Amino acid sequence: MGKFSDQVKPNVYIVGFQKCGSSSLFDLLASHPRIVGSEPKETFALVDAQSEHFHPEENIQNPDFSFDRYYSNEASQATYLLEGSVVNFYQETALDYIAAIPHSKVVFILRDPIDRLRSNFRYYSDTGLHIGLNEQMSDYLDKVKNKSYTKEALNFALEHGRYLPYIERWQERLGSERVLVLELHELADNAALNQKLSNFLDVEADGFVQIEKNNVSTGVRFAVLNKFFVQHLSGMRKILKNIPGAQKLFKQIITKPIEPNDQDFTHADLQFLRSYYQVELEWLDQKRQNR
Repeated sequence: MGKFSDQVKPNVYIVGFQKCGSSSLFDLLASHPRIVGSEPKETFALVDAQSEHFHPEENIQNPDFSFDRYYSNEASQATYLLEGSVVNFYQETALDYIAAIPHSKVVFILRDPIDRLRSNFRYYSDTGLHIGLNEQMSDYLDKVKNKSYTKEALNFALEHGRYLPYIERWQERLGSERVLVLELHELADNAALNQKLSNFLDVEADGFVQIEKNNVSTGVRFAVLNKFFVQHLSGMRKILKNIPGAQKLFKQIITKPIEPNDQDFTHADLQFLRSYYQVELEWLDQKRQNR
């Protein structure tokens, strides 16, 4: 018996990155008849003990833990069991565990790192749970630099946009053939994305159900209502998911489209960010040119 053992082992993982479209990608993958997604999308079962998401009873390091609880009875017939904790890209436990599963595969989805940082701010400021509703983006950036928040996704928001070291480490451990890197904008081209996923997973391209994705960022329309929902009615997400059309209707009511624009950051902030992410921005630009 190895370091880890359980009856059910997911074998395809979306491991990163936050605020880059991972939920839409998860839904697309789970729509395939040969892929069963975990419920919930993020189990956090592979996080390190020091992570804020660590729960001893629900972690793979617990000898009595099993992934069975997160999958339906259909899992026994599936080719792939999908898990989508997008904090896994910087978890040593996750890297060790997934690398030890023969033929397991991981998917990264990313975007312009400055847009990702902007989306990170909007998400937490709109909920009002970790960023004040009236806090400015420049104040947020200063606090991120100084690690003044209590939330991991905020304190490490800058570092987590430096994608390459994380991706390269996973490629080194698993082999590049077991790692797929996608970009957010690819969600808008269903046919091309379905074929790319088909090639990577060796499943039928026409098995994926078309998803709606227009690459427009959204913000909360009613911040106070959303804060109340997040704090007190989070269990409703599972209920809404089981009612056809309910989740989409709720999202339309409570959110509004927000077009990313550089005016959110000061000129000095943008200069700093473009320098900080120079390697990633050049790599993404080259990647797109070669497509």
